[in-house]
Amino acid sequence: MPSKDPAALFYIDTWLSATAEMDADVRGWYLNLVLHQFDKKDLPNDPEKLAVLACVKFSEYERFKHVLEHVLMHKFKLNDQQRLENGYAKDILRSREQFKEIRTRSANIGVAIKLAKTIKGFNYKALMWLKERLYISPDEEIEQAKDKHVLEHLLKLYINENENEDKSTDRDNTELPTTTVPPEKKIEWEKFEIWINASAPRVQKMKNPFTAELYVAALKYFTKEFKTEATAKTVMMEILVSMHNWEPLLKKNVDANLTLKKWYTMRKEEYHKAPKKGAGEGLKAVTYANENKGGDNV
Repeated sequence: MPSKDPAALFYIDTWLSATAEMDADVRGWYLNLVLHQFDKKDLPNDPEKLAVLACVKFSEYERFKHVLEHVLMHKFKLNDQQRLENGYAKDILRSREQFKEIRTRSANIGVAIKLAKTIKGFNYKALMWLKERLYISPDEEIEQAKDKHVLEHLLKLYINENENEDKSTDRDNTELPTTTVPPEKKIEWEKFEIWINASAPRVQKMKNPFTAELYVAALKYFTKEFKTEATAKTVMMEILVSMHNWEPLLKKNVDANLTLKKWYTMRKEEYHKAPKKGAGEGLKAVTYANENKGGDNV
């Protein structure tokens, strides 16, 4: 289970617009309650307990009860446990938990893949097969795959499944691509891989999914098209989400990188007509920064 966040993801523009008409004391109480929800996930449906959490003074209690009933309770809803939740804070908590779970899974898969590279017989195709298999496996199986004996068993399974198609698994790992990915790009790729597996997972189920090398190549291509990496990433991510949402994707396409470029070519004129106000504006983009932003108003 992912550990509790030490900080709250707080969107200034949303907060200011949602509390613009509140008095200062009401805004302070509301902020305390929202922060307690970030810490506890939900709040008690009891005015006195809420007053304690909001740090209401004894002399302020009557006013607090009044604004709780007429203002603040409109910002919260009862959950199945009859406790209070702010919808916006709930969405942020849920998306953060999903993000941390995906990051943990990706890290564990990375450990298994790294170990598999030390085992004779795990060539490039076998590693891609293993990676795809692990991404759709339960957490328990991913944890087990961090054991060398389990990986050797999975290699035998791969050979049995592909004996007519792939006769090269007895060669050593010198068959792996030798393209060097700079360390800073490896970090970028890891973040991008987490994003794509969360937001466009069907793309990574294609026969030839994105790898670190293909990501670097695609980013270089789109940066040349759009001059900046920020805009290049935004366009790539927007197209990848569209690809993910296209139902025939896996039936009609094989290579993720080539499909990405093909889709861009078909919409090239549209993208270059977009206002040049910075990454994301006019592009209907998905970005790393707002990936976890969503839900009702605060």
